Amino acid sequence: MAAISSGYHYLCSRAGPRYAHIRTLLTPMDQTLSKFIGCLIGTAIGDSLGARRAGSSEHVEIADLSPRYTDDTAMTIAVAESLVEYKEFHYWH
Repeated sequence: MAAISSGYHYLCSRAGPRYAHIRTLLTPMDQTLSKFIGCLIGTAIGDSLGARRAGSSEHVEIADLSPRYTDDTAMTIAVAESLVEYKEFHYWH
């Protein structure tokens, strides 16, 4: 639940002066976590939208896109889980 809350605060902090008070509540670590979560979500969404078009020159309607992702998102998730578990990057894991 903390991740969702953190993501919410990040979105609000980007919403302009209306939510400026929320920015003051976030610690630098919260801000970094929010950016990290945003990167993961953006990666998954971009991969899902682009998976159907990869390697194809044909036009694909938005309605034709099914919610799927490729090995790029799977590897991103694996690296994120490794970073959480080991608290640092291990190239062999």
